[in-house]
This record gives sequence, C-alpha cells and structure tokens, in this order.
Amino acid sequence: GFLIDLSKSLEHNTNMKYIKLNVNKFTDTGAEKLLEALSSNHTITKIKLSDNNISERLIKMIHDKIKHK
Repeated sequence: GFLIDLSKSLEHNTNMKYIKLNVNKFTDTGAEKLLEALSSNHTITKIKLSDNNISERLIKMIHDKIKHK
C-alpha cells in the first residue's frame, strides 16, 4: 500500500524533512515499515501521525528514531 511505497522512497530521500501522515488509517504494520525506512533515512526530523491506528509503542519508537538524528 501507500505507506510501504512511501517507506521505500524514504530510504533514498535526501531532501524531505517533514511528512504529514495524519488521518490515513495507518496501522502498526505500516508503522513498522516506516520505522524500517527511517533506519536508513537521515533527513526526516518530523512526522505527523495523529488520528491513525498506530500503537503508542510504535509511535514512541518512530519518535525516538527521528529524535536521535
């Protein structure tokens, strides 16, 4: 789906710093793909994920990943 394609694109991103993904009905499955992509992305510093179906645990993991760049 969309989040998987976005995650693949983020692996090669060198310009984008902020993405809005709120109100998209994303679940933990998509959030895990996003977290994987953020492991190799060094430019994203802010992500808006409100109003999705993502667990607090994964939101915290994503936050921690972008916070430590």
